[in-house]
Amino acid sequence: MYLIGTKTQCEDYNKLVTKLESYGHGDVWDKVRKHPLKDNLFSVKKHPKYNSSLEPTDRLSSDWFDTSDIYQKCTRCGTKDVLEVDRICRYCLASNTQPDSRKLRQSRIDYLTTNFKNTPVGNYINEIIERYAVEVKRYEDVGSSDLAIAVADESTSPYSNYLSINIPTETMGDITVRQGILVNIFIEPSFVLGGEVVDKADLILNAEFTRKVSRNINTAMDVYFTYKEKEYGVRFQDWNIFNTLTDKQCEDKLQDYIFHHSSIETPAKPLEI
Repeated sequence: MYLIGTKTQCEDYNKLVTKLESYGHGDVWDKVRKHPLKDNLFSVKKHPKYNSSLEPTDRLSSDWFDTSDIYQKCTRCGTKDVLEVDRICRYCLASNTQPDSRKLRQSRIDYLTTNFKNTPVGNYINEIIERYAVEVKRYEDVGSSDLAIAVADESTSPYSNYLSINIPTETMGDITVRQGILVNIFIEPSFVLGGEVVDKADLILNAEFTRKVSRNINTAMDVYFTYKEKEYGVRFQDWNIFNTLTDKQCEDKLQDYIFHHSSIETPAKPLEI
């Protein structure tokens, strides 16, 4: 839950909570956030114990999170926003020209925050969405895999505990919150691996990087992983990139590939036994 108001209002609330909760020297309740596109609009996280007359909202909308690689100057009106065709912002285009893919991704996030609102896991899911606010923004606007990778790899308490909670579903039985978020944000929920259709969420969670091998005189890199005790591989042409990556970074690249594909389009060469 957040409160929205002027800079002074949000700072005063932040100072009040900091004082009442007896935070140590240099510590504060929250960081007051400025809206990237509106000069006198600010927000601060609401403390569950202290009410305020400021405008409340369950979560900050995606336009609160500015990332320099996403926001650019519109060639028509000059405002900074996510640009559409011909480098024109969404507000300069008719609303019905907004890409259906973005509308779909935004609806997936809205579903997570509204469908579970009055359930035992509703607050946990909202906290997770708030934790990954930048990743959510990138997912909604450009279809980035950052949100899926962050959720899959989260190991910090209490968020890892939230993600491990079981929730019942009508079609999949009991699944964890982590699985539920991943299943919901995948546009294509399945992945063809070795001729078999597997669950993409399970694949991202359980595929483990094993090794990388240079091919074609150091112009391609075969990257291998195991899943359910079998080894598979993907050929990437970005040899210069993969040659410098750590094992964890290679695993992230594999997760990104799985997120954006429905099968291995260019398999790696089978390793010699």
